[in-house]
Amino acid sequence: MADKVFSEFEATLQKSNQMLSELEDELGWQDRHRQSYAAMREVLHALRDRLPFREALQLSAQLPMLMAGVFVDGWKPKDKPVKMTAEEMYQRIAQHFPYSVEGGVPMMVHAVWQVLKRHVSPGELEDIEANLPKEFVFSLEGKNRLPVM
Repeated sequence: MADKVFSEFEATLQKSNQMLSELEDELGWQDRHRQSYAAMREVLHALRDRLPFREALQLSAQLPMLMAGVFVDGWKPKDKPVKMTAEEMYQRIAQHFPYSVEGGVPMMVHAVWQVLKRHVSPGELEDIEANLPKEFVFSLEGKNRLPVM
């Protein structure tokens, strides 16, 4: 039993590190683990708070266990999602992200989205997009990016 638990922890650590490594690649970062973790965390938290409760749970269920823990860390679920415009979402992420990013927060969000596209089902991604401001969704795909923050 202990071997199985250890194996599951090893697997989630490996998958989570893979996601962070992919994010570093997307952003052209090398050995910037604290920044990639902070970027992933803040984007996931902004998504979590903007999504309806069930949708947020469905997203977390598709993340590796460690990333799901990051996703729910400090969460105080509400009956209704926090309504934020695309600009407000970017400002929220920027407010909590203690590093500067070439290309600004929209570029960082786009990079996180590219990583999520490799680890979350297409149907779930469509559900998430349906609950986000149109301008934010366009920036996720690299179209009509908002000004650099």
